[in-house]
Amino acid sequence: MTQPFEYTIKKHKSAKNLKIKIDSKGSDIVVCPPYIPNFVISQFVNKHQDWVIKHKNSRNFEPKFNTKEEVYIFGRKYLKKL
Repeated sequence: MTQPFEYTIKKHKSAKNLKIKIDSKGSDIVVCPPYIPNFVISQFVNKHQDWVIKHKNSRNFEPKFNTKEEVYIFGRKYLKKL
């Protein structure tokens, strides 16, 4: 079975469920407990590939920092004063 996109698997002992995260750079990360086998992770990703594609297309992954006159801090835009 081929994967529709590349993703990174992070196994955390404190994780209780499988989840897919899309980080600020647009990378896909699957977070899961350490006892989940890889074939279950693969099935989970295949089942939720439509969600991933939809959310990757709706988000803008370009840097939100403009060095000229404005700065974004926690999503809010601030103008520089010199």
